[in-house]
Amino acid sequence: MQLLLEQNNRELLPELIKDKIISDIYSGKLQPGDRLPGDRALAKANGWGRGSVIEALKCLEQGKYVDRLPGRGTFVTEDVHRIISNIRLIMPFPEPIISRDTMAAENFSISMTIFQGMVSYAGRHNTQVLFQHFKETDNELELQRQFELVKEFDGAVFIGNELKNLRLKLITNHFPVGRVPILSTAPSELEHMIHISDSVGARKMTDYLKSRKYRKIAVVIGTKNLACSAFETEKIRMLRENLSGYTNINDDCIFNVPTAKEYSSLLPEALEKTVTCEFCEKFEIIICFNTEAISHIYRRLFELRLIPGKDIDLIAKCSARIVENIIPSVTHVEIPHFTIGERLCKSVINEIKNKTSDKAFIELESKLMLGESSRS
Repeated sequence: MQLLLEQNNRELLPELIKDKIISDIYSGKLQPGDRLPGDRALAKANGWGRGSVIEALKCLEQGKYVDRLPGRGTFVTEDVHRIISNIRLIMPFPEPIISRDTMAAENFSISMTIFQGMVSYAGRHNTQVLFQHFKETDNELELQRQFELVKEFDGAVFIGNELKNLRLKLITNHFPVGRVPILSTAPSELEHMIHISDSVGARKMTDYLKSRKYRKIAVVIGTKNLACSAFETEKIRMLRENLSGYTNINDDCIFNVPTAKEYSSLLPEALEKTVTCEFCEKFEIIICFNTEAISHIYRRLFELRLIPGKDIDLIAKCSARIVENIIPSVTHVEIPHFTIGERLCKSVINEIKNKTSDKAFIELESKLMLGESSRS
C-alpha cells in the first residue's frame, strides 16, 4: 500500500496518515483482516518519519480500526465495518437560525461557518448530516412526533438554545446530542459541548490594547439597552475587569447601535450620529462588538475623510468571514467557527462509534489577528 500525502506541517502527519488509511478502509482497498505494511516500510515508502507512522497506527488501534499483534503485525480489524458503517446525523433548526432574512449578518455567517465545519468533518468520516427545520413547541404530541423523527438518525447537533424542549427530550432518552452554546457554560454530563473561551479572547484583546498604550477607548455594542443582553453585559464586564487600573471604560464610552433586523435601515443613521469628528478626536480606538457595524464604521470614517488605522483605530471580535474583504484589513480577535463545527461533529460521531456515554467538553481559544486598522 502506498500513501500519497502532500508535504504538510509535520505536526499534522500522524493525522494525515491515519486519515489516509481510514480512507482506504472506506473505499475497500483495505479489507477486514488485511495486513498493513510494517511501520518501517510505510515510513520508507512515503518519505515520512517512522515516529509519525507509529503514532498514526496507535491512533488507529485506539479507534479500533486495526489490531496490532506483537510478532505478527498490524491488521484491519475483522469487525471494522461496524465502525465505518455510514452514520447519519441530523441538525434540527428553527427557521431564524438559517434564514438571512431573519438573522443579523454576523450570526448568519457564524451559523454557516459552523455548518461548513460539520459537513467537512462528516464528509471525511463517512457521515451524512441532514439539516431540517423544526418548529419550537411545548406541545407534548408535537414534541413526540419530532422525537420519533430524530430517532431515525444516529445523533443530533444543535447551535445555541434553540429547540430546547426537543433537545432535552433527546437527552433524557440518552440520545447522542452535541451543542454549541451561545454563552460560556459549565461542562455537562448530558451532551457534548464545544465553545469558545470568552475570557481568553478578552484577555488577548486587552493585552493588545495595553501593549500599544491605548487609553482613550470607545466600545460599540449591538443592543439598545445594555441591561437587556447578558452576552453584551459579560463582554463589557470582562473588558472593564481586564483594564482595571490601566484605564476606565465608563458608560459614556459605550455606544449602543441597532443590530439584527434593525441594522439595514437604522444602523447607518445611528453611526452617522455617533461617529463624528468630535468622536474621533476624543477616542484613540474603537472596540467593535457589534460586528454588523464594522463596514458601516469604515464607510462613515471615509465620509469624514478619515482613515481607519491612521486617524482612529479599530479592533473587533468576530468571525473571519465578516472582515475578510474589508480594506484596510481589520485587527480582530478571530473566533474559529469552522473548527467548532468540526469538533462538534467529531464528538458526536465518536460517541456513536464507541458506544460510550462520556460527553466531551471542548474549550477552544480565539486568536488575535493583526490588521492595518490598528497600531502595529
